[in-house]
Amino acid sequence: MNSISLCIFAIICLIGLVLGQSADDLIVKLNQPPSLIRGHTLTSENGNTYYAFQDIPYGEPPVGEKRFQPPEFHAGWDGILNATQNIKLCNQFAFPYAPEKREVNQVVETEDCLILNVFTPVVPGTNKKLPVYLFIHGGAFITGSGSSSGPKYLIDGEIVVVTINYRLGPLGFLSTEDGIVPGNMGLKDQHLALQWTQKNIELFGGNPNDIVIGGESAGAFSVSYQLLNSRNKGLISGIIQQSGTALSSAGMDARPRDTAFALGKLLNISVDAGDTSSLIDALRKTPIDALVAAAVQVSNSVSFGFIGQLVWSPVVENVGDDQAFVTTPMHQDFIDGNFNHVPSMIGFNSEESVAFLPAEETVVQLAALNDADPSLLVQDSMNVENKTQVGIELKGVYTSKPFSEDLEAFVKFTSDVVFIRSSIRQAELSSRHAPVYLYQFSAGPNRSPQFPGIAHGAELDYLWDQFHGIEVDKTIRELMLSLWWNFIKYKNPTPGNVTTLQNIKWPTVDANNIEYFDIDETSSVSSNPRNYENVKGVLLGRLRSPYLVF
Repeated sequence: MNSISLCIFAIICLIGLVLGQSADDLIVKLNQPPSLIRGHTLTSENGNTYYAFQDIPYGEPPVGEKRFQPPEFHAGWDGILNATQNIKLCNQFAFPYAPEKREVNQVVETEDCLILNVFTPVVPGTNKKLPVYLFIHGGAFITGSGSSSGPKYLIDGEIVVVTINYRLGPLGFLSTEDGIVPGNMGLKDQHLALQWTQKNIELFGGNPNDIVIGGESAGAFSVSYQLLNSRNKGLISGIIQQSGTALSSAGMDARPRDTAFALGKLLNISVDAGDTSSLIDALRKTPIDALVAAAVQVSNSVSFGFIGQLVWSPVVENVGDDQAFVTTPMHQDFIDGNFNHVPSMIGFNSEESVAFLPAEETVVQLAALNDADPSLLVQDSMNVENKTQVGIELKGVYTSKPFSEDLEAFVKFTSDVVFIRSSIRQAELSSRHAPVYLYQFSAGPNRSPQFPGIAHGAELDYLWDQFHGIEVDKTIRELMLSLWWNFIKYKNPTPGNVTTLQNIKWPTVDANNIEYFDIDETSSVSSNPRNYENVKGVLLGRLRSPYLVF
């Protein structure tokens, strides 16, 4: 071999070392577990190559005796795992349940679903330390997956993106309120995925010391719970919550033990009322199709406004074991500053409830029901004195008419009580300890001709590929991506001399003067979102300990 040939051969070898393998045969050896995975290349919206590793197992399959148990790190596998496609979903508990449709396009629902996806704009193995964005999907804790949206827009911001699966429905959130099944398995899955990310992300060009976690809807509820957990100290450098918080009165099951026994009853499991051990033993042996079908019947069994109370959802665990995840009242923790003091970006859409509107006559009926009994406007988990009087005063903040005669006010109230006022409360309390950026998303067309405002989930189409698959305003998308990228990188959506496309600086929240950034075609900064000060004035003097939600 002559000198020129040797030189060419050396260059080829060097390229091979840098790439690991060819462009479409990328192999990475993980730190945890010490096993091999193969990824592939994709193309971003701007035509840039990025590298995808999909369906990477981070947890052991939670099956058999491990059903309803906390997750464990995956022990690893032999050979090279093909991580070039998404084929697994955690079991879905959305109504209506149709077991014959559980396999679509080779994507299969399974209990063996503790997997995550890593997307990076740099060749794995190169010496980069990019900021990391770990996103937790929504879906009311009963549906959704980490593969439901793609990163082809976000990845152009020179960040590493991680999306995850976590157990849903009773598999992730059943609780017997004792040491048998304390609950919150889904939150514990998320925490394990975060730990996995810190252990491995440097292999993909990510900075293990700069991980921002974000989520929407149930994913935002989850992010808030992760923020409250002391085990995440040092694991997260910032958080983004889109339409959800642990302080929402709709996002927790106030009677999880009753819910667990209701599930057993539907499955014809006959045990004594106090015998949770036998109940769980029988539920572990129940075939998954039967368990899912019964759990769907239990879901949304408590009505509040026209948005169902989340049944399979986080709980305050009554057992102080080493693996307990939520052990103290959430509102009290934020009041006391007992959370991870990292920068936050918290927001909501201008009329969340429009996404859940039933037929107009049903809205009128529900409004009339709340007019007849104002105590229904205050959930039990709010724990207030004189619910009827509080309900009357809350309604007075929104309208001087009956809700049945002012449906727009009723829709606004429901948006606030489920998603918005609790998000503002978290922002207010968190701002005393760390920078907080509060936003309202108001861009795009209205979904409802009768009720103005932007519905729950509408902002996702601006950030993720093919979430709902609708066309969006590219100028707003560019603005949104800029804000998200800046926060992920700098923990400030408009840092230093960097401004938004509308040349607006986004201020942090001051607990004494709550300002927020209204994201729309003419973005602006406003104060006192959703008449929050008046709503807070009604509630604060009436709340009783324990302070769970707001």
